[in-house]
Amino acid sequence: MYKNIFKNEDGVYEIVVLIILLPFILFVLLLPMGTNNFYYNYNAINNAADTAIQMMEIKGGIDSEVITAIQNSIQSAGLDPSKVSIIVTPLEANNVSDTSFLERGKIMTLVLRYPGNNLINTITGLLHFKAMPDIWEYNIVKSGMSQKYR
Repeated sequence: MYKNIFKNEDGVYEIVVLIILLPFILFVLLLPMGTNNFYYNYNAINNAADTAIQMMEIKGGIDSEVITAIQNSIQSAGLDPSKVSIIVTPLEANNVSDTSFLERGKIMTLVLRYPGNNLINTITGLLHFKAMPDIWEYNIVKSGMSQKYR
């Protein structure tokens, strides 16, 4: 019965090889897209953090203008600014004003966290393994020294 289906036995071998190689071919073709997406998002968040830490050094901490600059930079890259979490240490560098800021010479740290996508996991899922954890986030850490005088 099965001989009637595979009358031309020359083509059966090629079909089996194609079925075996197809996941590898798709992986090789789709991995550059996932990698490009990963590095595009990373670069966009990193650029926002660079701009923010430079503004924070001048102001002596973070204020609403710096937060708006971070959100605008993230949004201009096509990402969702509401998903960005901003952590600033030390606490004196938060909510600065003309009278309350981090003094010159003190170090402050800015951490931007943004949830990552699992496109790379989708691509590597074709080969039944995961390249990254299911839940992960971009974690960009920048440090700078306050330049604000009293």
